[in-house]
Amino acid sequence: MPVWACWQKPSESSDPKHETMPIFRITVTTTKISNGQRIDKGLYVDIQTYGFANPIYNEKELVANAFLYQRGVDLKKLGALNGAYLNAKKIG
Repeated sequence: MPVWACWQKPSESSDPKHETMPIFRITVTTTKISNGQRIDKGLYVDIQTYGFANPIYNEKELVANAFLYQRGVDLKKLGALNGAYLNAKKIG
């Protein structure tokens, strides 16, 4: 087998933009204090999702778990797991 036969030109379907999962930065937009917990404006977490849609509305569990594990804040308990308190921006 010739050496050149082992090398294959990458196809168009192997475009890196379409293979990677998007990374979103979820940022708190408004300070809120409730049920003994506090979130401040500017607090953020980075999450990786399977879809390209806004994770605040489509993947609430993922957002809630990211804030709970990374920052120790339960957004469900605070009542801040919605677009009024959070903003999502695609960073990768």
